[in-house]
Parts: sequence; structure tokens; C-alpha cells
Amino acid sequence: SLEAAKESIYTETTFKQLLGIIIFPFTICLFLSKYPNAWFLYPCTIFIVLFSVIRFFRSFMALATEQNIGIVYILLYFCALEILPLLIIVKFLLINF
Repeated sequence: SLEAAKESIYTETTFKQLLGIIIFPFTICLFLSKYPNAWFLYPCTIFIVLFSVIRFFRSFMALATEQNIGIVYILLYFCALEILPLLIIVKFLLINF
């Protein structure tokens, strides 16, 4: 429905903006400090994974409570738009680094 789509877009935008605000200081410190890069990359990775899990859970709960959407459509949505891009990024990072 239209309301569910609006809520999903709002939640997605809010999560991405908050993640950017949290990760920005780590990014600045990564380039300007003399400390090892792992000190800044690992917390960023943890935040990204944590926000992805929370976003995944919120999306699942929003879709599960919608009345005219079946479980098959929910699984197709997550496989196509949530899980597959994440797997592609992980494969890209493993190959190139």
C-alpha cells in the first residue's frame, strides 16, 4: 500500500542518514590519524552490519503486518532487494582486498 511504501522510504532514509552521521568521524580519523586503520574500519563495519540487521528486521515486521502481502512475496523482496546487493558487495570486497 501507499502508506507502507512511504513509511519504508522514510525509515530507509533516516537509517542511512544516521549511519552517515555516525561513520563520518571514523572516516575523518581514518585519513588524518597515525593510528592503525583497523581501529577505525572495524567499528564502521560493525555499525554498518548492525544498521543492516535492524533495517532488515524493521522491513520484515512492516511487511509481515501488511494484510494483503504473502510470505512468498516478502521472501522475494528480501532476496532481490536486501540480501543480494549485500552479497555482491561482500564478494567484491573479498576478491579485491
